[in-house]
Amino acid sequence: MTRERFEFALSRLGPARWEDFEKLAATFLADEYPNLRTLAGPGDGGRDGILWQPEDDPTVVLQYSVSQDWPSKIIDTADKVSTNFPGTQVLTYVTNARIGPKGDECRTKLRTEHRLHLDIRDLSWFVDREHRSRATASSAEEFSSRIVDPILAKSSLLEGPSEFLTEGEARAAVVFLSLHWEDENRQKGLTKLSFEALVRAALRDTDSDRRMSRTEVCQAVRAMIRHQDSDEVDKHTNAALGRLTKRLVRHWKAEDEFCLTFAERERLTSAVVRLELLDVELQEELLDTLVLSAEAMELPQQRRELRDVVPFLRRVLESFLLQRGEAFAQGLSEGQMVMFTREEIDGIATSQIRQELPGGLVAADLIPLVGSSVEKVLVRPSEGVQRYLRALADGYMLFAFLRQVPDVQRAVGKIFGHGRIWLDTTAALPVLAEMLLDEEERSYTHTLKMAQQAGMDLFVTPGVIDELLHHIKHARRCQQHGAEWRSRVPFLYSVYLWSGRRPEDFGKWTAEFMGSRHQEEDIAEFLNDVAGIAVRSLAGEVEQADEDFRWQVQEYWEEVHRGRSRASDGYRDPEVARLLAEHDVENFLGVIVARQGESRTAGFGYEHWWLTLDRGAYRAAGEIAERAGIENLESPVMSFDFLINYVAIGPRRADIAKSEEQLLPLMLDMSLLDGALEEILKIAESTRDEFSGSSERLVRREIRDRLDAAKQRQGPVARAGMEAIERDIRDAFAAHKTP
Repeated sequence: MTRERFEFALSRLGPARWEDFEKLAATFLADEYPNLRTLAGPGDGGRDGILWQPEDDPTVVLQYSVSQDWPSKIIDTADKVSTNFPGTQVLTYVTNARIGPKGDECRTKLRTEHRLHLDIRDLSWFVDREHRSRATASSAEEFSSRIVDPILAKSSLLEGPSEFLTEGEARAAVVFLSLHWEDENRQKGLTKLSFEALVRAALRDTDSDRRMSRTEVCQAVRAMIRHQDSDEVDKHTNAALGRLTKRLVRHWKAEDEFCLTFAERERLTSAVVRLELLDVELQEELLDTLVLSAEAMELPQQRRELRDVVPFLRRVLESFLLQRGEAFAQGLSEGQMVMFTREEIDGIATSQIRQELPGGLVAADLIPLVGSSVEKVLVRPSEGVQRYLRALADGYMLFAFLRQVPDVQRAVGKIFGHGRIWLDTTAALPVLAEMLLDEEERSYTHTLKMAQQAGMDLFVTPGVIDELLHHIKHARRCQQHGAEWRSRVPFLYSVYLWSGRRPEDFGKWTAEFMGSRHQEEDIAEFLNDVAGIAVRSLAGEVEQADEDFRWQVQEYWEEVHRGRSRASDGYRDPEVARLLAEHDVENFLGVIVARQGESRTAGFGYEHWWLTLDRGAYRAAGEIAERAGIENLESPVMSFDFLINYVAIGPRRADIAKSEEQLLPLMLDMSLLDGALEEILKIAESTRDEFSGSSERLVRREIRDRLDAAKQRQGPVARAGMEAIERDIRDAFAAHKTP
């Protein structure tokens, strides 16, 4: 039996199966407590736990529990033990839950309030001792068979209700696409890969006694991706059957019937168990995040109430992945670029609200709570959840393509094979900010490096280098003023404070980007060394543009920056707005001119692109085309979401190792891009004073936690996003204009 199977059985044990867990626990504890005897009753007033006081050691009380609300259960048990067994010194809490270090708070509470030592035997304790003896191995196998087999017969992953995937067996299609994507050779074409996954999903319950005819297999695949041409779907299905019968599928030629081989059935069972385990880990991570978000928002809901919110949170998260996949597939055919942020999550949560809200919450609290929690899990998942969600995201993307066009490979073939990408200031600043993180956590920079492996060359213009220089100088001035600063905190200094580092070390940290003499060259060298970004001007291309068109583009961007100056209460110097506009014109217009003469098959066949995180840039092409009376002006803008998807399934995906692709971020950390009010200076300063004398690690953690809570209390309305970064850059230019 695999370790995963036993782990899965423990994780899926409900209150109704308390007797199965009791028998298992008794076997595993037999070596320590040979006189331990099973009680006849169902326990201490509920069917989720039993109190035992072993004859071997009367100072020890054992609590067996299958309750998922383990913190409350432990505290309640301690109260009961203190009253009924006053001589107890050790409470051994035996549970199928995964607790680990999260139990430290309960240990401290029991030690200080009840003088009890808490000994936790959780899921990991059982799994680690599965093969300790023949008795434990046999007990684990018997336990797993009773729990796992009925669940896999109707897996919630494959058969569970999905309010946003209602057609046919769409849910099973996504799961098998995710599984196949993880396991399959990256050299294989996407159409072949996708239909082999769908065929295996159709055959998942077959064996030599339960076979499916060719017609039934084709019908099942058509049910997964409805509204497609039946003849084309059948063509790809039959081709997949032909390939799979060579090693994974048995074919009874006389009857023209099929079933999975025994080896493939076992492999898929293990794979589904692995996914189910990761799904349990995801739900616990969602719950932990909900609890932290609720505390930051100062909501009264407790963990047991918030557990009712997890299914809703899960639906919102998967809806987000599906909608992003659909937007990418649709955008590929229409030449439109979309960037997904926190606002899209809030919109999905709003659209899925029903009459009765989970967890006793009101809509005004539920939307920001769910939005914040989903964003956190997508931005900073644990290692296992990252792999799981990355596989699900790729599965949803492939499924979205299949629902639009069965020949996925042909659709993806319209994307450029080699790209030249110019980053604006908003897309370059996160590279600097990520230097505050450990190397393995720099997901944005990591994505840029993978994009280069997949055939992209990355550039910034000299104007972007100039903006970066002035932003760093502006951030240094903010640090020097400290709590007396009366304006929005510049982006880089804001992120630096969020990391919990000492304010007085900020100048030393930014010295990593530039020295005191050749600062522009220093910044350019840093970007090239860290992220492979070179400096290349587009001024020559701009000069080649039609004069009237160039004037329209210049006028548009000057209006944008003048409007942002007025809205921000910042410096309103028209010269600063003009200078910033020139930099955007160079990127926007330069890329459009650079495209002239390129042969392409669709909107994404172009080689030249402008990567920006400024959502306002996505409106530029439409508004400029309308003003200038131009038809079919295709936007030069590339979104970060597109960049991630390009790396995952683009024409050069075979150049990216699977292990690297699994690390692609699920969502850009937009909290890095939020504007920060001067309030954060006071919070960071007061926290550091309060914890003076404590370890630097503790101080940093407290600062991060308090700043996160302050940001959540501001709510989405106060989130300034890229507008704040642009204000900071504008302020920097205003304070120290370039000649």
